[in-house]
Amino acid sequence: VPNLINAIIAGNPVTSYFKQIANPIFQNTGGQLGKIGNEFYLVGGQTFTGRYNPMNNPTFVQTYVDGLKKFELSAPGSPLTVSNYQLVTDQINLHRRDYNLLPHIYPDSSFGYLISSGVFQLNADLPFLYPVEIHPTSHVAVNGFSQYLSNYHSAKFSAYDASTSSMHHLFLGGISQYYYQNGTLINDPNVPFVKT
Repeated sequence: VPNLINAIIAGNPVTSYFKQIANPIFQNTGGQLGKIGNEFYLVGGQTFTGRYNPMNNPTFVQTYVDGLKKFELSAPGSPLTVSNYQLVTDQINLHRRDYNLLPHIYPDSSFGYLISSGVFQLNADLPFLYPVEIHPTSHVAVNGFSQYLSNYHSAKFSAYDASTSSMHHLFLGGISQYYYQNGTLINDPNVPFVKT
């Protein structure tokens, strides 16, 4: 990035600072990309082909990934290639799209991610209400927690408190199956935009 910035400031060509590759494993909408160590994690999402329409007319085909894709990319300075590709499937817990993937430091100080809520359940057009932990060698559903607020991709940030070894995630609005009205938690199955 520093060399790219210098090239822009100097008015020099910038193409040498970019690489690209086409691979069907990258065809994904509604998924999120993270990185743990040298491995990239393309988590959830769907393959979407055709023309979108809000009335669900038959102009498109969507197929959920129902999993996560782990892979590595070649080192800087070499041609861009994908290696060590692995598809981990879990139709129950990873059938998600349009969610928040949050960087997360776990109680044992290991780094991973947290899948927050997301849509849509296998048997209902409703969001998931539980998160999923992503670790370097596994993923774990957190069934003992109900995430009533912020069920769709939204602005967010994560903060780690080293003095208490605690992780905090803040979601800014978005859409949600639940919201507060005058201090009462309201369930709206239409999953509206909220200010929570």
